[in-house]
Amino acid sequence: MDVYGFDKTPILITLRCYIEAGKVRAAARDFVKAVNLFIEGGDHDLAAQCLCDAFWQQLPYNGLVTDNNRAQIRDLEQLSARVYTSQSGLSDEV
Repeated sequence: MDVYGFDKTPILITLRCYIEAGKVRAAARDFVKAVNLFIEGGDHDLAAQCLCDAFWQQLPYNGLVTDNNRAQIRDLEQLSARVYTSQSGLSDEV
């Protein structure tokens, strides 16, 4: 599938390989789907890291919420309530 450029996420989800599917979505910069898959797979630390990466991508230092990223930021904010992490530093960042 990689050779021909097919998205293997649906197959991984069917096989209940949520973490691997989340990594594929994160690599494709589909962070909302990736965080949901990490949560579904039970890896909240990975979900928290992905969520923080997504926020930093959408809102770099001194970045503003604009019409271009408003929907993505809203989706990430809603996800943040579902992410629980055992890493204290990461928990503070989320």
